[in-house]
Amino acid sequence: MHFSDADSHVGTDRDPSVTEKGCSRAAPTTDDVAGRYRGTCHLCDYCDGCACPGLIPGMGGAGSNRAFCANVRALAMFPEPEMVFERAEFFGFPVAGPFFPAPVTGAEENFGGYLSNYEYAFMVGKAAKDCGVICFFGDGFEDEKFLSGIHAAIQLGIRACFIIKPWADHEKIMLRIMVAERSGALAVGCDVDSVSLPTMTRKNASMSKKTPSDLAAMIRMTKLPFIVKGIMTDVQADQAITAGAAGIVVSNHGGRVDDDLPAVIDVLPGIAERFGKKTVIIADGGVRDNAGYRRMLSAGAHFVMAGRPMVHGAMLRGSAGVAERIRMICNR
Repeated sequence: MHFSDADSHVGTDRDPSVTEKGCSRAAPTTDDVAGRYRGTCHLCDYCDGCACPGLIPGMGGAGSNRAFCANVRALAMFPEPEMVFERAEFFGFPVAGPFFPAPVTGAEENFGGYLSNYEYAFMVGKAAKDCGVICFFGDGFEDEKFLSGIHAAIQLGIRACFIIKPWADHEKIMLRIMVAERSGALAVGCDVDSVSLPTMTRKNASMSKKTPSDLAAMIRMTKLPFIVKGIMTDVQADQAITAGAAGIVVSNHGGRVDDDLPAVIDVLPGIAERFGKKTVIIADGGVRDNAGYRRMLSAGAHFVMAGRPMVHGAMLRGSAGVAERIRMICNR
């Protein structure tokens, strides 16, 4: 992967389907989207994982979808609070609310080829910008997947957060961090649980489980806040914080890495109680509406993420659809 000054000019001259106002495609009908999306997602009215077990590539979860379904069902059963505290800044950067679109990559393989990686990144980034929240971008087997988020952030003029895969080659991680820094990133991080992600293991991606010393070495690569995503136990949280992580994401990767993991809401309160005053805690798992968002905050999360609702919004109405989902979840 290389990053040159030319990369900062990505946009209408390099991808004719995207303009500064968003995707230039005509707004698709539901039938059109469902047809193109067939085999990767059923665009269910309520996304609970029941219809897409093992649908990877696609938007399903691993195995029987047990962990995916558990995220949604357990969150729906958690008591809904009357009031929640909503933070107005993230690492000193003002935000309209404590919600982020989660990092999602692999659009071309997971969305049935309907959107390119850059188109999806641009749509979500634009929606986040319009709504006044921070966008998270991800990484993937091909360098282009990581650079799609970089290009979108530069084109939109936004400060974003970039989550990098746990590559075995730490020089590869360092290069991605340097590229993110050059883009004006607000923070960087690593989704340590993706070492078991089926879409990566099927391609024999060279990744490795990160030890506490590995995490510390990665965190020393940058002066930006570093976020460790994929935390599901107190031990993992303690290791990340001891290594120097400025934030953690309590997440089971949407049920896509291990069918036997518990629901995020089931482990979040304990992690938040023990570590909530030591680090920034982001929760990601099963949020579909404002009630789920409020439940995550009441359980101790400082910020909340969601991925699949953003995908559905992008597929149906482009960046406007993503913005609608963000505002619906945040009740804005």
